Amino acid sequence: MARPREAVAVENKAREILKDIKSPKLDPDVVLGTLKTKLIEARKTNDDIKNGTLSTGIPKEQYGGLAFLETLVEAKCSKKAGFFKNRREELERKQKEEDQTKKVEAEKQAKIKERHEREREKASAEAEAQHAPGNINLGHYDEVN
Repeated sequence: MARPREAVAVENKAREILKDIKSPKLDPDVVLGTLKTKLIEARKTNDDIKNGTLSTGIPKEQYGGLAFLETLVEAKCSKKAGFFKNRREELERKQKEEDQTKKVEAEKQAKIKERHEREREKASAEAEAQHAPGNINLGHYDEVN
């Protein structure tokens, strides 16, 4: 089955852009950003690329989406396959750990605040009892009389 013209145009342009990028040590994030930027520029002059990509410079899902560009960049930068995917998973895991830590810390703070409130109420009740005239249990009789 022949591939759509748009998919071929996007792939050829992406490979052409990557050939032009030269550096002794390539940073995958910079290369991916440059690739997206140049694809956005190419959209302005090439209708096939415009039809095959989103306004962000990423190929449409039916043409591979962001994963397609990431695969090309991984190969260009000599990174293992799945570099971007693994990094995203690592960031998500760290974010979950951080969220869990914040949640536990918030629960601790809530318990501490609740304990302080109880201690304050207890101290207030004790102070009130010390200043109350007569028998505490008969306090309502003093009020009536």
